[in-house]
Amino acid sequence: FQFIVYNRVSEVVYTTNNISELECLWDGPILLNNGWDGKNQETGADLPTGLYIYEIHFQDFDGWKHQDYGNIYIIR
Repeated sequence: FQFIVYNRVSEVVYTTNNISELECLWDGPILLNNGWDGKNQETGADLPTGLYIYEIHFQDFDGWKHQDYGNIYIIR
């Protein structure tokens, strides 16, 4: 498993190999703090509002490898 987030100039702003870091849990009115928080992984600073690109690589239970890309919008 690998999850990578890039800014619009293709710099990596977040990456993880630990799928449990991205598990978002809802407990009634509270979203438990897990998952990416929209901060730059190196500096800890909030990333500005805008479009970010994610890339994900994973292997399913049958051994097939998958790769996907998509958009993430940060709205503050």
